[in-house]
Amino acid sequence: MKFLNRDVEKLLCECLKRSDDFPAILAEKLERASVSEDNHLRSCIKVLCDEGYFSKLGWGDNVPYTGRIEQKGYEYFSHKDVYIRAKLRQDPYFKLLDEESEKALSELSSSPETHLMVTGKDDQGRVLEHLSKCGYIQFGPQGLQYTFDGTFTGVVSVTQKGKNYFSDKENRIEEIIVLGDEAFVVNQIEKQYNVSGNTITGSPFQVGDNNIQNIDFTDYESKFAELKDEVASLKLTDTQIKVLEDLISTADNACKEKNEGVVKHVLKEIWDFAKQAGSNLLAAYLAIQFGLGT
Repeated sequence: MKFLNRDVEKLLCECLKRSDDFPAILAEKLERASVSEDNHLRSCIKVLCDEGYFSKLGWGDNVPYTGRIEQKGYEYFSHKDVYIRAKLRQDPYFKLLDEESEKALSELSSSPETHLMVTGKDDQGRVLEHLSKCGYIQFGPQGLQYTFDGTFTGVVSVTQKGKNYFSDKENRIEEIIVLGDEAFVVNQIEKQYNVSGNTITGSPFQVGDNNIQNIDFTDYESKFAELKDEVASLKLTDTQIKVLEDLISTADNACKEKNEGVVKHVLKEIWDFAKQAGSNLLAAYLAIQFGLGT
């Protein structure tokens, strides 16, 4: 699916809210806009027309006065939600929750208490059991205690994975929007790496399925320099960035010394790091620039 940028999405959303007279929305915005805002707004309108979201836009006095929102425009946000939800379900690094489970996790995460006493009906208990199975919460030693009248009691605490659930979800959605179908390709990699031969030095290596990669030292030196710049743009912790920078420096030095074995070994470690960090953007970059996982 092709996504619109945020400004174009925002404009489309505003027009959908007043679909019966949406050209008036555009006219009002243009009449209030500064010169720079006017140019940007007209660019957004052009995208919506060129991409088939708007049609038959009639202009008078340099502002729209007639037009139609096409079915593609009405369906854009629902199709986007379905696409992203499907991609999230395919993500091997992230377990997507249903709406009821997300609500329960949000309520638990918002509590300042580390250990929470929970009570409720058995169907609510099943939701908590699902959260526990996914690793987002953990129960006390006694687990959930069910009674004959269909209620339960127990003690739960939110794990670090649970505390990060919603921020991780937003990060993965952003990756899906940026990568599109490439996110799907990256997520389909089953084997993270496999070094062929008895030793690393002097042997080709395979990352993903059926990918034999040989070293071009001159090319790799420039790619490692670009990779260092790319790492700075990723949403990683300072510690993770430091680990990556150290690995990249090691690989860069190995390229200068034409030490093929070290380069291969470090690339394997960087790929494994991308898996552990759950960074599809980093994995995609490695796939594109170094051919890993293809």
